[in-house]
Amino acid sequence: MRDTPHGLTIEEIARAAHLSRTTATKYLNSLFVSGQLNMRKSGPAKVYSLSARLPADQVLSKSSGPVLILDDSYTVREASESFLHTFGIRMEELEGRDVAKTTIGPGFIGRIRDPVKQAMAGTGSVLDAWIPIGKEWRAFRIRIVPLVFGWGGKGVAVRLEDQTGELLAREENSFLADMLNDSPAAITVVDFFGNHLYSNTMNGELHGYSAAEFVKLTLHDIDCPESAQEITGRMNILKEKGKISFEVEHLHRDGHRIPLEVHAKVVKWGERDVIVSIATDITERKRAESVIRENEDKFRTIFEHSPYPIAINSAPEQEFLAVNPAFLAVSGFTEEELLGKNPVEVGILSLADSAKLVAHSLLTGRLENVPLVLKARDRKKIHVIFSSIPVTIGSRSAYLTIAAEVTRLKRIEEELLKKTEDLDAAYRELTAVDRELRRNNDLLRRNEQVLRENGETFRALVEQSGEGIIIVDFSGNVRFANRRALEIAECPPDLSMTETFNVFDLISRDFQENAVHDFQQISRGIDSYEVYYRFVTLEQNEKWAACIGKKITFKGTPAVLISFRDVTGRKQAEEELRESEQKFSTLFENNAVPLTLVSAENGRFTDVNEAFLDSTGFSREEVIGRTATELHLFSDPAAYAGMVGRLKEQKQIQGLEMQCQKKNGDPATCLFSSRIIMMAGRPHIISTIENITERKAADIAFQTMVSSMLGTSGQESLDRITRNLTSWLRADCVMIGRILPDRENVEVLSMILDGKRITGFRYTLKGTPCEDAAEKGFCLYTDNVAQAFPKSRDLREFGIRGYAGTPLRNSEGIVVGIICIMTREPLDLPPSVRQVIDIIAVKAAVEIGAVSARGIAGERRRRRQTK
Repeated sequence: MRDTPHGLTIEEIARAAHLSRTTATKYLNSLFVSGQLNMRKSGPAKVYSLSARLPADQVLSKSSGPVLILDDSYTVREASESFLHTFGIRMEELEGRDVAKTTIGPGFIGRIRDPVKQAMAGTGSVLDAWIPIGKEWRAFRIRIVPLVFGWGGKGVAVRLEDQTGELLAREENSFLADMLNDSPAAITVVDFFGNHLYSNTMNGELHGYSAAEFVKLTLHDIDCPESAQEITGRMNILKEKGKISFEVEHLHRDGHRIPLEVHAKVVKWGERDVIVSIATDITERKRAESVIRENEDKFRTIFEHSPYPIAINSAPEQEFLAVNPAFLAVSGFTEEELLGKNPVEVGILSLADSAKLVAHSLLTGRLENVPLVLKARDRKKIHVIFSSIPVTIGSRSAYLTIAAEVTRLKRIEEELLKKTEDLDAAYRELTAVDRELRRNNDLLRRNEQVLRENGETFRALVEQSGEGIIIVDFSGNVRFANRRALEIAECPPDLSMTETFNVFDLISRDFQENAVHDFQQISRGIDSYEVYYRFVTLEQNEKWAACIGKKITFKGTPAVLISFRDVTGRKQAEEELRESEQKFSTLFENNAVPLTLVSAENGRFTDVNEAFLDSTGFSREEVIGRTATELHLFSDPAAYAGMVGRLKEQKQIQGLEMQCQKKNGDPATCLFSSRIIMMAGRPHIISTIENITERKAADIAFQTMVSSMLGTSGQESLDRITRNLTSWLRADCVMIGRILPDRENVEVLSMILDGKRITGFRYTLKGTPCEDAAEKGFCLYTDNVAQAFPKSRDLREFGIRGYAGTPLRNSEGIVVGIICIMTREPLDLPPSVRQVIDIIAVKAAVEIGAVSARGIAGERRRRRQTK
């Protein structure tokens, strides 16, 4: 009958078995009644075939694994010793009872009820399921076989094969594959011909292709032409050394170029060598490097073309590292004579003056606008105004020194000072004489000779004066001019200004209106103050003069005495300074990086650029004149005070991370680079500010995710997850719990409360936010969660306000646990937190299964040892 699945008639069976028809009929009827044969009618004949049901006694005798036998009323008839041992139950607790009402029933029969119904109808089946055993869950492959009892009753045999270890390994491999595919880095596997064997999702997104399209491309398809030329060379290096790191440019689908940093390594793919590559988009880094290069070019341009002598000296040796052309021109040295030597060695600065500069720096903390006398190569003295600021060049400490040469001005100043003192003395003497003459006219006549002598003395004094002195009438005609006046106006020695010149002929046209106004003031007896005019000399050179005028009587007629000095050099220096300040202002206002200028004396903002206002939300009127403390810019006042103290001590800071907040209260993590500069003779602090909030949050989230996933398993992995989430989110409580088989209670496997690890904690699921999370998925209550769930005693006792939770699902999608984060203050989660928690939840679900599996294994060992 096994060879004839369609069945045989009684006659065919009798002939094959060598039985009479009557004996064969009785035997077949007994087998049919016991369920071992099926019978159908085909016309007048009865056709018998083997039943799909196995005899119950054969099932138990031929099975060594866990087996449970049920009749058609779901009553337990038999159970193997292996089944009783696996579930930790005695036969007396099962035999003759409805399986749904036994201790194994709720978690067991509910998962296989439909396959059992099919087997009762005669169709066997196989399924995989997680079954609760005590406090643990185990994975089984379950075979449900229809059978027949010796008395003819129908039933089923439930055979169990433990697949826990295999399923856990399969789930873990699936998780790792998903993590690799969802990695933020672009990961590929290629052969040594450049064909793609694998590509994760990021590659397609980065290049503008779907994953299926990208795998069909070769390295030659996506490399830029100049990069593609290097493919063969890189392949050879990989064959020789096994790994390589390099930068390359790929082509996006739309044609634009993508700069990448690639780390490649040779690994085994089955039986052949392949190349695994991890690529990172470095577009932003390249842009930053370009900005740095532009800034370096700007600095070099300023350095090379500055009219002021500039040098860079090493610290603390003070050796020349670089000098600009202006420095070489003033000093007379060549670059080869200076580089690698300090100012004392080459003789520019004496040892005594060097010691004075060091002492001045120690006393005042800086070197700014210090008058200094240097010596040129030809030993001539050079008077300069000297400033030095500390800088860092290529991680090396150095000093940037700027000197404004004032040698000529110094000499003129000394001469003018002496001449002015002489002139003042003469004026005082003349005033005394004039008072004496007015007091006694008779005495004046008697002393007329003395007066003439004094007049001659005055004339000699005027003639030798270092300032130009002229006397003009109110029409501007020159009536008298001393020698210095002729020199300033560049008159030939044999030409007298009094013969042909009018003072208004020399004054530039744009200043003549002012000059006429000043003459009118003097004519009314109002002494003028010092004024500045631009004039043109007889040699057609443009100069500046500082002038003071006074009404006098000259040879019996009203006139104006004008004293003036040549200030052309000073005016040129002032003009260059204004141009420099204008360039600084333009760079400051139009910089894309937030910049601030703060008074170092009172901490108040004196200027900010538009980039700062855009990034903080303040208006210029709200910022200028106020301090950072008044604007509440820094979240931690103590950290801000520390930054100010450090800046006062070191004069500059670079890349200092600070916690800030915008006008609307949003927090921000920023990098500050600040230094002290002089503006208008007062110390100021100039700062650049880089907002790294998003980058910081992404780094922390990624580190938390990676740290929680790698290097641990089981209970240790769960403990690391709760610890990392507590630290990252600054939570007061983080829990990972396993939902027990009764689906009503949660056993907490890992918990941190107020920084301490808590063990042995359980809670009821109903009436808690965890119940919402288990049913609906990720749940977030930013505040007042205790009011939303008034029946939760734990929320009230712990004082919880903020809650976030997500379910932990096994490979079948069944919720097996909960992970939740709780705070006593309103909960404000970073943007990426849900994605990170969802990824961590997969790992936690796997580890819950692993913990359960280890518990089962431990229980088995304990029982074997007990036996």
